Amino acid sequence: MEGFFTFKHPKDRNDFYQLMEVACKEAKIEDSVREKVYRFINKYSHNQVIEFHDSPVDNLLGEGENITQLIFDIIEKSDKNHFKEMLESCKN
Repeated sequence: MEGFFTFKHPKDRNDFYQLMEVACKEAKIEDSVREKVYRFINKYSHNQVIEFHDSPVDNLLGEGENITQLIFDIIEKSDKNHFKEMLESCKN
């Protein structure tokens, strides 16, 4: 997502949070959805070991699926043509 948004919005963005803000605003994504995706990505993308003591594994995996769907929704609303071609590429 960071690479995708950096490509789409290269001007004066210093971090992933700012990229998410501008991209989600443009795509008319609710702030609560943006925050949920950002928190999940930020929490789990930087650790080499994910601590499961703060949430059961099943909940983490289920939430991962939910976040993935939200990410696809954000990308689709941000760039329908790109999303469509990604789907076509995956089918091949």
